[in-house]
Amino acid sequence: MNERTTTAAAGATTTTTETTEKTIGSEANGSEKRKSSIVILEDDIEEFQASQTAGNTKKRGTEMAIRRFQAWYHEQFGQEINTAKVDKVIASKLLPHFCLEIRNTKKRSLGEDYEPSTLQSYRNGLRRY
Repeated sequence: MNERTTTAAAGATTTTTETTEKTIGSEANGSEKRKSSIVILEDDIEEFQASQTAGNTKKRGTEMAIRRFQAWYHEQFGQEINTAKVDKVIASKLLPHFCLEIRNTKKRSLGEDYEPSTLQSYRNGLRRY
């Protein structure tokens, strides 16, 4: 099996795997049958990975994280925040406080710390935003 990796325009990498099959009796006449297998582009890999997470899950998770961030900001500073205008400098100052200060708002666990997985979901949602 021979593998060949090439880089195409725009930095896309293609890997082609070629296999050589010998048919019965081909040794006698020396003929070989060449068969190319699948060609995979980096763009195809990225598209596949993106398709593994439902778009609705991403959308709802992002919306939930933004709503929770806005509610926390309002509780802490008594004013609304326009999240569209938050730049990287402001975000880097606010997000550590957000992650450490937010508490659960459900009735059965009001005021308790969030699970690490919930905090990670909020962080991922804010990153996507």
